[in-house]
Amino acid sequence: MSKQREELKAKLLTEAETAIDKMLSDQRMSQHMHINDIEDLIGDTEGAFRESVLRELMSIQDGTSPACGGCGGRLRNKGKRKRRVLTLRGEAEIERKYYQCQDCGKGFFPLDEQLGLNGSGFSPTFAKHMVWLSGMLPYEQCVEVFERIAERYVSPASIWRQGQRYGEKLQTYVEGQREAVSLERIELPDARHDHEQRKGLSMDGGMVNIRQEGWRELKVGAVFDVEQRLERNPQTGALEEMAHGVNVRYSAVLGTKDKFAPALWALALAHDLPTARKRSVVADGALWIWDVAEEVCPDGRQVLDWFHAVEHLSDAATVLYPDEHDAKKRKRWLKTYKNHLYLGQIHKIIRVLRKRGLSQQSRYFERHKDRMQYLEFRKKGIPIGSGTVESGVKQFKQRLSASGMRWNADGANRMVLIRTAILGHEFDDLWDKVA
Repeated sequence: MSKQREELKAKLLTEAETAIDKMLSDQRMSQHMHINDIEDLIGDTEGAFRESVLRELMSIQDGTSPACGGCGGRLRNKGKRKRRVLTLRGEAEIERKYYQCQDCGKGFFPLDEQLGLNGSGFSPTFAKHMVWLSGMLPYEQCVEVFERIAERYVSPASIWRQGQRYGEKLQTYVEGQREAVSLERIELPDARHDHEQRKGLSMDGGMVNIRQEGWRELKVGAVFDVEQRLERNPQTGALEEMAHGVNVRYSAVLGTKDKFAPALWALALAHDLPTARKRSVVADGALWIWDVAEEVCPDGRQVLDWFHAVEHLSDAATVLYPDEHDAKKRKRWLKTYKNHLYLGQIHKIIRVLRKRGLSQQSRYFERHKDRMQYLEFRKKGIPIGSGTVESGVKQFKQRLSASGMRWNADGANRMVLIRTAILGHEFDDLWDKVA
């Protein structure tokens, strides 16, 4: 090996000297250079030497295998075949030995397995960047980023294939983890050991266009820590400690509430929601949300999102005073009953709506009256807005529901998982466990 190292060292020194000589003889080289020319020269020199190192290190890899990895049978060398490999540090062409098993007939390249190429021309690190970027941007925009930043052309189809290949692995792992921590398998510690960090849970939905199915709801859940900040209360104008969600983590499922609940439970368990002494659930009035809340956080204080409640109150005001010339009355009525709403005096709202014949509107407030005790929630440091999850839904839709986007169901589910890991700052950790 020492002789091989010396030979490699000699080759690399020659390559380095060649790259430096090329830089020094470049017509841009002078004592009056612009910083852009200096950057370009350094980049060209560095890139050329880096690819030389990559090529030489690739050339000394063994890539032999004593037996078939499938059946253990004898192998026959069928010659060498070339392949270009794109890595984060450059591109190189490699020659690999191709073997075929004499027993089962399977053919394979041991060097590909040794290098971790996984049937593609991309290094695992470069593939990781492809998958991560595909979770951030549409495929066509990923191509532009690679061209501009990495100075490499990577086709949209290649990025899509890597997303599908690794997305399937990530999905299998995550689903296995969810099954391992299902409600039936977990026994929580005694409540006496619950921690003091206040926790919050929120849920919402957004639509994704699925081929041959149409629009389906993507159910999104957020688990977060609750933090108090001194700021001006928009309802009273006073400076108060206001609850905010921080350290937000997401879970999302394209499917029914029965499929969503186990995913949300796994997220809640991973981030210590069930063992928090103080926990709450804030969301809009969708019935499926409260069904899931009863399953995932049954003893958490339930809160109807303040802005949704105000929106329903505003709709009632419009029904009561529909004409434009009644605008002042409508505004005055809304101000009065919005104050009742904030104070938790829901019976006053229900009474006036019943009296005025708005039975549909009154039923909404009757159904959620216990979730509308906003003054009490404020005093106890409980969030009254579901902005954390609504922001999350928008971020999922940016990647999955932009103009003209349609997905097959499997592709959408894999992208949802990749996007979830990115938004929760957990992509690297998840990748290391799977890839």
